[in-house]
This record gives sequence, structure tokens and C-alpha cells, in this order.
Amino acid sequence: GDSASSGACSKSYFIDFGEFERKLQSSQARLFVFCSPHNPGGMVWSLSELQQIVQVCRRNKVLIISDEIHADWCLFGSKHVPIATIAHPHEVVTLGGPGKTFGIPGLQSFFVVIQDEDLRQRYQVVSGHTHADEGNVFAITGMLAAYQKGAAWLSNAKAYVEENVLVVERILAERAHEIEAW
Repeated sequence: GDSASSGACSKSYFIDFGEFERKLQSSQARLFVFCSPHNPGGMVWSLSELQQIVQVCRRNKVLIISDEIHADWCLFGSKHVPIATIAHPHEVVTLGGPGKTFGIPGLQSFFVVIQDEDLRQRYQVVSGHTHADEGNVFAITGMLAAYQKGAAWLSNAKAYVEENVLVVERILAERAHEIEAW
């Protein structure tokens, strides 16, 4: 139905929201770690799916930890919608960074977006001893350079990957009919 296609794919998978809610209720979960876009499948969640996730988590008082590190790698015109644009500030923590986008995970640069002040203070109390929010000079410099000057590189890299996806789909269709790409 409403599931977004992941790139050139003709099929998609979906979330069973009834089962999702039952699992949250039976486990008495307090947080839900959500990967958006999905990894490893590349599924870009539709606005309707994101809204339903927020509603289910809201009803069950479950905090959403949204890992959006692959957000810049939506292919074939798919658009990523940050779940924080739908949820209330106290309902979501967003994780991201340039590591996957620009191929620089070794710099160990990332960001945590916590819009709600109370939630941010609670996070800082728990994580403050790690000093992870201070970064290092290489990570900070690399992150700034990637986001400020890397748009053309990213665009070219995505076009290259999209072309390769289409080549693989074509080869599978020609030579391996029993394998269906999706």
C-alpha cells in the first residue's frame, strides 16, 4: 500500500503496526531505536509510516532514538523525512553524522540532536563523563569540510551508485531470471 519504494525497486516491505504496538506493550519498552532510512535495505519510510510510528510510540510513551546516518544516501529521487519534523521534541532523539555520507567513519564524527531541554540535560548527565560531545580537531574539521564542500562529490557518488544498481538489475533480468531484484 503506502510504503515508499526504495530506489529503483519495484517492491517494498512494510511495518506491521499492530504487531509493533503489541511488542511495545508486552515488552514495556521505554525506547525504540529506529533506522531511517533503513539499513541495510535502503527503505525510505513514507510520511504516513513515520506518522504511524510516532503515534504508536506516543500512545505507549516510548522515546524514539532515530538513527538517520544514512539520510543523505536516498537514491532515485527518494526523499528522507526526519522523524523529528513529525514528533514532539520530547519524543525523539536524532543521531547522524558524515561518516556514511562521505565515507569518513574513521574520524568518529557524529551528532546527536535533542531538541527538548529536559531530555538533553538527562542525556548530558548520563553521557557527560565520555566527553564525546567535545569532538576532536580532525573530526570537527572533517565534518565541516564534508558538509560545506562535499555536495558535488556526494551527488556524483550517488549517481554512480544508482547507475550500478540499474546495471545489476539489468544483468539479473538478462541472465538470472529466478533472482528478482527489489
